[in-house]
Amino acid sequence: MNIKTLQWDSVLLKFFGVKPSVLPKIVSSSQVYGEVEHGLLKGIKIGGLIGDQQGALVGNKCFRQEGEAKCTFGTGAFLLFNTGNNVVKSNNGLLGTVGYPPRITCS
Repeated sequence: MNIKTLQWDSVLLKFFGVKPSVLPKIVSSSQVYGEVEHGLLKGIKIGGLIGDQQGALVGNKCFRQEGEAKCTFGTGAFLLFNTGNNVVKSNNGLLGTVGYPPRITCS
């Protein structure tokens, strides 16, 4: 995913030989995706979607202003740093990612 456009990157898809049709639809991290169809929780809406490290970033409330950060230690050690709406390119081999994208309009 291109972290600037929040869409599948056509250059990378071509490089890796991946057809966009085999990839999942990119959706907002805060919307209702469906509901439970069977069992005790039938009818309960399923909403919200966030990855492990991004969940820790939000759980530690590092979304108020640029400069907030969180560090977790488990199977790996991760430091996530809020850079606001700016994608910051590292000169030291660090990876940039989306912490929590803004609401994406889904069609």
